[in-house]
Amino acid sequence: MDFKEKSSNVSNKKYQELIEIPNAVIFQLDKEWNYIALNKKWTDITDYTIEEALGTPFLSYVKAEEQSSVEEQLKALLEGSGDGILKEFKLVSKQGKEEKVHLFLKIDFDKNQEIASFSGTITGLSSRKTNIEAFHNNIINYQLISENISDMVAVLAEDGLALYASPSHTTVLGFELDDYVGSYPLKHIHPDDWENMFHFFHKMVSTWSTLGIEYRCMNINGDWLDLEMKGTPIKGPNGEIQVISVSRDITARKKAEEELRQTTIKFETLIASLPYGVKVEDATGEVTLFNDAYLNIFPKSNTLDDQQLLVNEAQHMMKDYDSYLREKKNITKNLQTHRSEEIQLINGRTIERDSIPMMDGGLFDGYLWIFEM
Repeated sequence: MDFKEKSSNVSNKKYQELIEIPNAVIFQLDKEWNYIALNKKWTDITDYTIEEALGTPFLSYVKAEEQSSVEEQLKALLEGSGDGILKEFKLVSKQGKEEKVHLFLKIDFDKNQEIASFSGTITGLSSRKTNIEAFHNNIINYQLISENISDMVAVLAEDGLALYASPSHTTVLGFELDDYVGSYPLKHIHPDDWENMFHFFHKMVSTWSTLGIEYRCMNINGDWLDLEMKGTPIKGPNGEIQVISVSRDITARKKAEEELRQTTIKFETLIASLPYGVKVEDATGEVTLFNDAYLNIFPKSNTLDDQQLLVNEAQHMMKDYDSYLREKKNITKNLQTHRSEEIQLINGRTIERDSIPMMDGGLFDGYLWIFEM
């Protein structure tokens, strides 16, 4: 990308991290909302040269009647209301021509989390209707497939404009298709996920490969849903770049994963606090969890490494290890539950062992072994 900047202190690298869509202005503003960096697309849209625009106010190019509403959003952003701006307004060219554009703007923070600047993109929308109509002339092949599956299928233009959306978008998100098609779905995405989505979109197109991403999307009721999307770049009827996206709602799965994670943390905390030795094995016999009390009961032998100790805890301490091993295999093979089983050690001491099979939905999930002196 060919950037020109007002100050040498502004780094090109920062902007190259943004998606390089060829039909969008990529810009940076200083803290007073003056342009300090622009790419060549600026001249294509406004007829102003980059040199003419650098150092001038962002708002001076916004249609007069819309300046106050845009300024209000900028001020709200400074006051901490939201993480960025997604807005459509009219940009005024050098000849006074009005061009409807889509704005994406976010705050750039320095290492001290202070506001350093603003950056974003401006996308012209004059060709939006033409692009959608051109796509609809070739839509039947997508409809045959996408309208009969529960996943959300969409076709996006290179700049992210929704050219087509399957009916499942209404089912999952609640938006009417007439409102969704012809808009930028980014406005429904959680602000914290915007940058990742930009990078994802850019990488997918630049490497011409199918990629996946998870992100949060707001439905019509204002609730955040966790979505999983796979995107594939394709060539449109006239050679233009398009993206087929297939998304599904994974909110329930993410919730279950988090609940499992929290349960696991609680379980591990409980096990660690118990005064007796505990060892957990999965269905294959692999040790997945043990506590310090277990290691106190079965101190490590010089002839055993850590893994051998966990699997064969009593080998160097057992009075009749072969008998012990046969009994353990019989217990696990038949999914038996044993309570307070006494085991004799070489030093004359006795330990008690509980053997408890763990079941998950009726399926064997492993064994819980409890040892007490």
